[in-house]
Amino acid sequence: MILYIKGILMGIADLVPGISGGTIALITGIYDELIKSITQATYLPQKIMNGEFKAILKLNYKFLIPLFLGIVTALLLGARLMSYLLLTYPSQTYSLFIGLILASIYFLSKKYVKETKASIGMIFGFMLGIILSIIAFNLPTPGLGLTFGLGFIAITAMILPGISGSYILLMLGQYEYAINLVSGLPGTWIPALIFIIGCVFGLLVFSRLIYYLLKNYSAQTHGALVGLMFGALIVPIKLVIEVGFEIYSLLFLILGLLLIKFMK
Repeated sequence: MILYIKGILMGIADLVPGISGGTIALITGIYDELIKSITQATYLPQKIMNGEFKAILKLNYKFLIPLFLGIVTALLLGARLMSYLLLTYPSQTYSLFIGLILASIYFLSKKYVKETKASIGMIFGFMLGIILSIIAFNLPTPGLGLTFGLGFIAITAMILPGISGSYILLMLGQYEYAINLVSGLPGTWIPALIFIIGCVFGLLVFSRLIYYLLKNYSAQTHGALVGLMFGALIVPIKLVIEVGFEIYSLLFLILGLLLIKFMK
């Protein structure tokens, strides 16, 4: 039950740009086991193909099942609320996101960007964030291929402390689309299934790479994440301008700043 609750907290965090499920895993003390268990799972298809069927029994199911059930519960319930907020209060919602992101950038840079290696990574991430933001403005309406790609990319952020999959989607201008996939179930089950398949493949391909980078190039990786978040702020700011900035929006931006401070 405790793992299930921690999974719910991770799922809620992954729904909101600026809060990372990986950060929640760190705070609740399960991050190392999460990375270890996911990495083991990525080797499973290869081991099965080699006839090592006993590897199926070696996965930490007591950890993975309740945790991911909690994440799925939060995503299914929270997506409908988020879809409503984006439709009814778009300016305030996006302003809240900007506040969350700004506060996350501050605290992450304060913690990780303390040396030259991290600064170099931050510059690289900043430039990448700007490039991806420009690409986001020109992305076509998502078809099944792009939906697969969104899942493939977004899931990698779930296991990174500091940046969430929802922020990756927001950065690419596809956050509302992804939220509507979940909130529109069962009517959107085909694209939602494609998105999930993309997530699975993303974990299989990138989890070991991310684990390697965090283990061997921690400063550069965290610096790049901070720079990426900062460079990609163009997208949510543009969205707020498009829907119209209001005085109440400023209050929600401040609320976002305070929420991250409270979590720290």
